[in-house]
Parts: sequence; C-alpha cells; structure tokens
Amino acid sequence: TVLGEAGEPIAGEWQSAEVMGGMKARLERHLGCGFPRAASGYPPGVPQAESRATAHVVVTLPGMESLPIHLLQADLLIQLDRPQAALAVLERALRVAQAVPVGAGGEEPAAVRRMLGEIHDRFTRLMIQAGDLPAALHHAERSLGCTPSSAALCYRAADLALGQQQPERAARIVQSWQPPQPGEGEFPMSLFAQGREGLALLALQVEMALSGDES
Repeated sequence: TVLGEAGEPIAGEWQSAEVMGGMKARLERHLGCGFPRAASGYPPGVPQAESRATAHVVVTLPGMESLPIHLLQADLLIQLDRPQAALAVLERALRVAQAVPVGAGGEEPAAVRRMLGEIHDRFTRLMIQAGDLPAALHHAERSLGCTPSSAALCYRAADLALGQQQPERAARIVQSWQPPQPGEGEFPMSLFAQGREGLALLALQVEMALSGDES
C-alpha cells in the first residue's frame, strides 16, 4: 500500500513476497515517482516468526534506505542466537553500503560512513563471540575508522591488538584517535570528556607506555 502525505492510501498491489521488488517497480511506474523508504506491518495476533518475515521482504529493497532495516534484522537475529544468519545479513548490508557512490573528494557521505561503522561494529562483536579474534580486530579497526573520535571503539581495537601480541599495531590504533572536535581541549582532558570510555583508553595508553619503557 502506498500512502499520501496525509497518510491516505493512494495505490496498492498484492503479490507473494518473493517478488517484492517487482511490485515496487510497477507502483513507481504507475505513480511516476520513486519510493526511497518502506516499512512493514502486521496485525495483532500474527505469530512472531511470520511477523519477522516482513522484515526479510522489506530488506530486499535496494539502496541506502534499507541499511537501518538490515541492522535491525541483524540485531534481532543476534538476540535469537542465530549468529550465522546475522552475519549473512551484515554481509548483505556491507555490499549495499559499499555500493553507494562516494563524494567528489573520494570519501563516503557522512551517513554512509556512520552506517559502515555500525556494520563493522556488529561484525566485531560477532567475531569476538565466535572466537575469531583476527577478524574481530579487522572489523574493530574499520569501525574506528568510521568514527575516529570514539574512545570506546579505539580502546576495543587496541585491546584486541594487544591481546594478539601486536603492540605496534595497538600503538598505531591509539594514535589514530581524534578528539570529537578539532582543537577541543588538550590531551588528556579531551579523553576525560568521554567519561568512562575515555578513562579506559587513557589507562590503556599509560599501560602501553610503561610496557614500552620496561622493554
């Protein structure tokens, strides 16, 4: 069902979920406009398994607008203890995000970069859960690269590197941390401003410095 600006139904189609993309294309041709957003719904009393299936249908819609739904679906699958299915959704989300055209300067738009960070963050957590620490470190660095001002992400990536006996890599990760705003306070005050996560990163920096002096 297509709704107008006031929420009134203006067009609709019914067909099996496997051809959701075709329904969308026909409605767009019929109305002469595109649909960048979609949502799914179900009436009260529908079994949970069937209601979750609506997310699978909407997530097949292409483009950047489907990424939040991918992430929501991955989170749900993680909660249901289905890590392999969650990984498959995240792989699909990663392909969608990487297919978005970059800007004139060769960088991803801020919204895409934020979504990439979210995707790699979930990959990191799943890889840690699976015990695949090299893959976890890879995704942790990618997540930090999308949000270099996050003390929590920096700490996690550096800690993973140290846990795999890679102190030089950990040092590079720590050095890559950036204050949320350029020139925002002097070190270490800029870390104090990030609360517990900032203090944890600062403690890790001190620990690494002391280990370097001992060696």
